[in-house]
Amino acid sequence: MNINTLLGLFTAAAQTNAALISWTTTNYNVHTIYQGIDIENPPDASNYPMIYIAQDTKEVGYSLEQKGHNITVICGLVDENTTATKVGTVTLNKYTGVENIESFRKLVETAIVNAIDAYTTTKLWINDLSIEYETLDMFPFFMCSMSWQIDEEYSQGDSVFL
Repeated sequence: MNINTLLGLFTAAAQTNAALISWTTTNYNVHTIYQGIDIENPPDASNYPMIYIAQDTKEVGYSLEQKGHNITVICGLVDENTTATKVGTVTLNKYTGVENIESFRKLVETAIVNAIDAYTTTKLWINDLSIEYETLDMFPFFMCSMSWQIDEEYSQGDSVFL
């Protein structure tokens, strides 16, 4: 599999998933996807929530039992809203972005998992999914990075370098 095919699969999942689109447009009035990004000129806050999708690494070779594709997906939103609840003398201040970034991330994850499960051209499976959150240093931006390792079945007769 060409890694661009996998990028297209991830992008289409984020672009067409009704639950994901409904959540982003209901809560933030926008749904934006980037396949690649200009790090020197990042998207303006008005383009958030955003989903960034790009290839990271690929592992191929006849010594391997499968091809390995690594895709990075970053979810980001801008949210300055807070809620305050008081219990006795203690006040809890919650920034809604802290919980919303996880809700957003989970919807993206579900859309991608469903797309991988539905893909029938070749056998794909999720070998590993690593998740990192950034909820402090970039306030009011809340970010979550997902590193996906997707493995692909192949036979020794196949060309592993495609």
